[in-house]
Amino acid sequence: MPSKPILFADALIGMDVLRVVLQGAPSLSATTPSEALAELRESHDAFRQFVVAPPRGHQGVNACILLPPFSPGTVATAVIAGQFGYAALAGTPLIAAATALIETGRAPAQSNTAMFFDTAKGRQTILPVIDNGLVSSARWETLPPKILRAEAPLTLADGRTAHASLISTGLPYAVVRAAELGISLEDEPAVAKAGIALGAAALSALSLADLGRTPDLDSYVTLVIGDLVASDPPRLPVAWVSARGIVASSPGGSGALAAAAHLHQTGELPLGTSLEAVASGATLRCGLTEEGGWVAAQTPLIAKGELL
Repeated sequence: MPSKPILFADALIGMDVLRVVLQGAPSLSATTPSEALAELRESHDAFRQFVVAPPRGHQGVNACILLPPFSPGTVATAVIAGQFGYAALAGTPLIAAATALIETGRAPAQSNTAMFFDTAKGRQTILPVIDNGLVSSARWETLPPKILRAEAPLTLADGRTAHASLISTGLPYAVVRAAELGISLEDEPAVAKAGIALGAAALSALSLADLGRTPDLDSYVTLVIGDLVASDPPRLPVAWVSARGIVASSPGGSGALAAAAHLHQTGELPLGTSLEAVASGATLRCGLTEEGGWVAAQTPLIAKGELL
């Protein structure tokens, strides 16, 4: 059990919950965001499970733990506490954190004024849009996604080969077309199975340990994508799948950026063009520029209180 009260605010993205821990995180000896992430991984995984696992959570709950800032001008240090473990960065949890800080009075309600967060992946920017004191939407601005391998041939457990792009956007992704796997995005059991198979195959092709990852995050997220729909902006059906086969109802901010990076790499999405990444429960708008990537989302608060 935690030694002090945990104050939280829950935000909704699609049908999934982004839980922001506003107060009550473990006391750390870390002096940098990277050290804080490492210390949480090594010594405080029970805290992560207390926050996101039953009976207080479920497989659709992922958290953003807020710590004191390490650098001037930032509102907090953010560490992602997902179902899969601790992570350095993810987009929609940061948007939820900004929403929670503003709507609980812990940060000024200033529309279109940048809020900065310290993370183990560097300083991250959130631009909130505020209407009558509430955050109606917010935009995450970050560094460009990194293509680790483009259209890599991955050998699945059944012997088939599937081509997927391995991309890092804060989380590591294997982006694969549904047609490549011969499945439909509407077939959730098939999508879940694909996530498990692609995650394992991607690790065999490019170990995350080689990229400096720690063993508790030794899996890729699979992003299964459909056909790009011509509209303004273009729309792309997607399914976000963890290596355990959990299918999210949202594309996720980092997932939306991975989709944009894949389409840019294939020549289907020019720089400066917006994209709508569409999952079963949420649509996120995103895009790439010369300087980086961005994702816009709504994460309305649905609950706040104390975890017991």
